[in-house]
Amino acid sequence: MRQNSFDTYEIAQGYTAAGLSVIPILRGTKAPHPELLPKEWDDEKQQPRATWKPFQERRAYPQELKRWFSGTDAGIGIVGGAVSGGLVVIDLESVALADQWRAIAADLVSADLLDRLPVVATGKGKHVYFRMPDPIGNRKLAKVGKTILAETRGEGGYVLAPPSVHPTGAIYEWCAGDPDAIPMLTLAEATALIDAARALAPTTEHPNSQGAATGDGRSVIDTFNQRRTIAEILTAHGYQAERGGRFIRPGGERSSVVIHEGRSTHYNPTDTLYSEAPGGGLHSHSPFSAWCQLAHGGDLKTAVRAAAAELGISRPPPSPAALLEQGRRWGGMEQENTSWPYFLHEGGMWMERTDRDGGPKAPLMMTNWTAQIVAEVAQHDGENCTEFYRITARCGAKARTLEMECSEYEGEAALGRIVASLGAKARVNPAAQSRYILDAIKSLSTDLTEQVIHNHTGWVDGQFLLQNGAVSAAGWQGAAGDSPNRAHLPQRIERYRLNPPSDASMVDAMRLFDDLLQLAPSAVMVPLVGAVLLSPILTQLETAAPMVHVYGPTGCHKTSISCAALSLWGDFMPAHPTDTWTSTANSIQQLGWHLKDVPMILDDYKAANVQPKHVTFLLQNYGDGMARGRLDANSNARAVFPVRAVLISSGEDQPEGEASTLARILSVPLQRGSVDRDRLTTLQHEARLLHHITMGYLQWLAVHQADLVETNKEAFKQTRAAILATLEQTEHATNAGRVAGNVAALFVAWEMFTRFLKGGKLWSETQISSWIKTCKYELLALAKQQIQLTTNERYSQLFLESLRGLLASGRGYIVNLEGEAQPEMATSQILLGARDRQGVYLICNVAYDEIARLHRSAGRTFGASQRAVSQLLDQDGLLCSKEAPSLCMHKRINGTRPTCWHLPADIFD
Repeated sequence: MRQNSFDTYEIAQGYTAAGLSVIPILRGTKAPHPELLPKEWDDEKQQPRATWKPFQERRAYPQELKRWFSGTDAGIGIVGGAVSGGLVVIDLESVALADQWRAIAADLVSADLLDRLPVVATGKGKHVYFRMPDPIGNRKLAKVGKTILAETRGEGGYVLAPPSVHPTGAIYEWCAGDPDAIPMLTLAEATALIDAARALAPTTEHPNSQGAATGDGRSVIDTFNQRRTIAEILTAHGYQAERGGRFIRPGGERSSVVIHEGRSTHYNPTDTLYSEAPGGGLHSHSPFSAWCQLAHGGDLKTAVRAAAAELGISRPPPSPAALLEQGRRWGGMEQENTSWPYFLHEGGMWMERTDRDGGPKAPLMMTNWTAQIVAEVAQHDGENCTEFYRITARCGAKARTLEMECSEYEGEAALGRIVASLGAKARVNPAAQSRYILDAIKSLSTDLTEQVIHNHTGWVDGQFLLQNGAVSAAGWQGAAGDSPNRAHLPQRIERYRLNPPSDASMVDAMRLFDDLLQLAPSAVMVPLVGAVLLSPILTQLETAAPMVHVYGPTGCHKTSISCAALSLWGDFMPAHPTDTWTSTANSIQQLGWHLKDVPMILDDYKAANVQPKHVTFLLQNYGDGMARGRLDANSNARAVFPVRAVLISSGEDQPEGEASTLARILSVPLQRGSVDRDRLTTLQHEARLLHHITMGYLQWLAVHQADLVETNKEAFKQTRAAILATLEQTEHATNAGRVAGNVAALFVAWEMFTRFLKGGKLWSETQISSWIKTCKYELLALAKQQIQLTTNERYSQLFLESLRGLLASGRGYIVNLEGEAQPEMATSQILLGARDRQGVYLICNVAYDEIARLHRSAGRTFGASQRAVSQLLDQDGLLCSKEAPSLCMHKRINGTRPTCWHLPADIFD
């Protein structure tokens, strides 16, 4: 960067002597110098920051000037406003704009005043300096879209001054005038210079400036414009003329209207003639458009007739041929390819009109934005079809794309949605009916396409859809965009895509699959990978889906191995689970609805973060293939979205819940140190190799799909029956049928997958036989383990275990009725019941209330009522005697006869 050879310190002193407030600028930027300026505390960032606010109220002291500019490379900034004697600077973006501004200003002020204004050449444009008695602040005077053409820097602002360096490397230089002689202008003079800058904004001819032919073919509007001037029209309606073609609006105090080349531009939004053009900038008014608005409230039809009468001209009635042509045009609109009365112009949508005589009438500008339907989409979710339009809308430089159901488009809210998407600049003409605007959008949608998409994975018409393509009997077919041969999934679940390395083979994939199976003990990998393989065939088994839950302490790699197994279905390594348990049950169900026929992982289960009722709600709906039903405002059933994936869960704890909830889970413990970290690292680097296996397996299923349905269904029934027979031998087995079904489904998944491996000669007969034996052993052991867990979590068992804890802690007390010497009962103890040789007699309400209180104090809820506990104890065969219908009895204890549960004598031994 070129070095500055000027004495910046001396120049800064000169500026200060001229009554200007200066600040140091970081060289090569436009920012105040952060190291040289004083500091103030930033409450938001909680740290000090440099500030130049003090120098908006006072000029710098000599010692400050010396510290800033003596021996430093800082640039100079001049602060606007009262501190610099009322300084205002007009910043013109380019030299061409500066020349154009001077030409306009020459019509508004004297040449002598323009010659006295100091001017600085910046890196791109120019700065014009002057003073005002009451300086304005920073204002944007003219712009195109987001590009600023001219603006002011006054109160609360600053500009870079010579000899500062522009970010482009150019040096600011004085090219006219002297900073020691910045003139103080009158309010009228300053306003004229500012109006000249406003006039730099491009203007568009107002729509009410053309049309309406006379009898001899001339335009009524053109004739009016030729005979009347804009100054004449404005003066007649209360505008006050000022020097140089400027006017003050009625009720205004300053000029806000500039006439240039015979047209007026109005800058004050409260002015009746203020009008923004659709593509940006303002409308300029001809004599007729101004007269139409001021004298006739913008009613073009009335204004044209009045102008024709004033000018002494008229329009002949339409010819019969013209009437016939119009009748053909409007009467044939139901025919396809007929010209509709809509067109695009100046970035807006317009409608052609006719008057009562059938003659042409000035077209109606309905909007200052455009919209088109680019696609009519039929979206299938596996059960329902939703049809919607994909609409692109544009207002100026802003473009938006939105989707709207077809039924919604025909309703009252459709137009509002489109306008809201485009922001505050999108306008709708109140004279245009919404049905015409929506009809115009359809009419102007010339490139409409029809699309069919699926927003779910899984089987559709013999092919298996994933995010980036589909597998069919013919193999893998990649797809993108709006193709119907892929799953159009929400962004959160776009990882379900297959993209195997092109230079790898199925042999390489099977080597990595063998590493996957040896990643952890077979007791973990058999159910985990089995759940992954179960998903594409689950619907054939016609059974409830199980959830495999891998749990263990922090650092045992439970998330990593779960994602490694899920890598058969996409890009989930090193640790990208589908979702977490911290999401709401409804959110999880919505994701699971999209993930049809594939597995999904719910990570990070912690009992402290997840309420048991949410687990129960989710798992019961999942196991039953249902979701919570609700009614809409019309009392019609809303669509429901049950989970259609196979759930895999991981976490530090086991999900809590009643036995029926736990029976839907297969809990798999994972110990710290049991994961082969070397194999895990290999899998994380080469996981995409597994996609070859998934592609091959899905293709094999697609080829044999018709033959496999009955085979799988029968295999499941037989396997479930065999496992159930074993489980029912367990004492007090709870929900054995459901647990047996869960395990049987995983075993059938392995049987099916090994048939694929055998057919492709990817595993030997010995490998398959050995692995199937391993699966039988591990899955049966898992079933027994789950039965034990389910039985232990039965509310009747929880109730008795809690009572044992009360008795062991000494808080509970059971009196002996056999006459033996009894220890004296402490006042803090609770009498729970009595015992004799015939059994134990628990006082129902006392025992139940105490157990419920115990659970509440631990932050949990005891989920069974007292009556339910009676029924569960009866089902478990623990009631020795009972009276219908309460299943309780009465027993005399300490002089009273409370209602009791009669339990075996050794129940608490």
